[in-house]
Amino acid sequence: MNVGTFFQHFNNAEYSPVNLYAATKEAFSGVIKYYVEARNLKCIDLHLFDTYGADDKRGKILGLLKKISETGEALKMSPGEQLIDIVYIDDVVEAFVLAGKYLTACKYDYCGTYGVSSTKPIPLREVVKIFEDVAGKKLSIEWGGRPYRAREIMVPWHSYKLLPSWQPKIPLQEGIKKFLKQT
Repeated sequence: MNVGTFFQHFNNAEYSPVNLYAATKEAFSGVIKYYVEARNLKCIDLHLFDTYGADDKRGKILGLLKKISETGEALKMSPGEQLIDIVYIDDVVEAFVLAGKYLTACKYDYCGTYGVSSTKPIPLREVVKIFEDVAGKKLSIEWGGRPYRAREIMVPWHSYKLLPSWQPKIPLQEGIKKFLKQT
């Protein structure tokens, strides 16, 4: 099993890295492709979208929102029109378990690349609104206080396939409730 990222698919391209991290993920995919073709290696490649969950210390969007909800600080954000595809960690783990089961059961017809997506990307502004609703707090967000990043993903990769028999189960509202209780 290999883990990639939706960052390998800028502008929905089969391959166009958003950054060096995504380029290194693709480089390793090339190494795996060699072993698949030359040594008959069997591989399922899961490309993760944004993830969140308990004990996440990475400073990602929900962690930042939680922090400012507790401190009252202001947060400078982009204009907030980019779509965010964010998946709760329990759903991600389910995708890994299922992929592992396919490989150990020799279901090699499932080998390939799959997106581990919420299947429902929403604008960043809406993510913040949902967080505020769940947390019961209005956050101090300065929309447009910083520019979009170079190669900002405005619309996430959407030409992916889901792993057969896998679907995300935890809606964002429920995931945020769990996130706020567990972090």
